[in-house]
Amino acid sequence: MINLIRSGRRPGRALAGSAAAAVLLAGGAPAAQAYNPDPVAHKSHRETSTCRCVLSDPIDRTIFERDPGGVGLKILFTTPGTSWPVGKIEFHPLDEKLWVYDSRNDGDAFHVTLRYYRSDGKPIRLGTFTAPGTSKEVDVAVYDLSIPEGTLVTIQVFDDADLTDWIVTGEGRA
Repeated sequence: MINLIRSGRRPGRALAGSAAAAVLLAGGAPAAQAYNPDPVAHKSHRETSTCRCVLSDPIDRTIFERDPGGVGLKILFTTPGTSWPVGKIEFHPLDEKLWVYDSRNDGDAFHVTLRYYRSDGKPIRLGTFTAPGTSKEVDVAVYDLSIPEGTLVTIQVFDDADLTDWIVTGEGRA
């Protein structure tokens, strides 16, 4: 079961939804944005068996709590010529949480898939995850996942909702 934990309320969503509906009814479509070239992905892995690991970045601090056998994954995305990251993805082994950040109000979003294999070899794909698109400086969504302990997870990041513009793949361990 996947639970979504969001930080804060989104009072402007109804207004944004109404504006999007008005554009569609008027016969147009909102302009789709995509990074071209794709953002640069900076990956960091942390084994969490013996440590509580802290990694800082311009957005916030990433804290991987101690979780025997776990491997945390952090991917920070930057674009050439800018000092502020466009977003980041984190997989936290303790309680199997996926954090998806969007840190630039540019009409683009990261689309993240997560996959693992059951002990019988059957692949499990948990869905597509994104950060909410609001006018906040940083949007974040935290997804609470149920993944068996010790399981290798594969995280893919795409630049489009159709999952055709792949950016990077990373791995962690629950």
